[in-house]
Amino acid sequence: MKQLLTYIIACGLLAGCAPKKYLYYNELKNDLSNKNFSNILIVGTGTSGTNLFLETLSEELKRRLKDQKIEITYHHLGNNQTEANYLFKEIVAKAKFDAVLQFAQLDETHNPIILHSGTGSVPTGNGTMFYSYESRNIRFKQKFLMRYFDFSDLSHSMIDVNLDVNIDFINPLDYTKLSDYIIYSLKIE
Repeated sequence: MKQLLTYIIACGLLAGCAPKKYLYYNELKNDLSNKNFSNILIVGTGTSGTNLFLETLSEELKRRLKDQKIEITYHHLGNNQTEANYLFKEIVAKAKFDAVLQFAQLDETHNPIILHSGTGSVPTGNGTMFYSYESRNIRFKQKFLMRYFDFSDLSHSMIDVNLDVNIDFINPLDYTKLSDYIIYSLKIE
């Protein structure tokens, strides 16, 4: 029993030392040319987990850009490209936007929200004791192509970014860090 307790404590300490945040933000193109927009539509496609992530990120951007009088509206367009095109046309017919920030899922991850768990065993005097555990953090892992368009020309993006996200899903600081990168790219602050 003493060995089991020692092993569990060691696993907990080692897990606490592991890096918690991974965010790869690779800006491929930025041809913004000093354009300022006041009403930005954020759209995303993908699973319900992707929708939760983008909804949280959009709320963070909305909160951060409120002082600059920039309005942010987020819409999840679903998982089907035909349906996404139809929904996009429906949304833009109802409201006026200056720009579109698009998050297109690049990988085929069907469940981007990951709860880490594991199992192990410890030898005892009477045999082997098996156990399982779940970590306290929930990870979000997904790859996107983030593109920014002037609404008057949706055929050519002004900004293209490869975005590889592997963050703590419920840590607000991870969303703040990502929104810092986005705001810097959009030349807002």
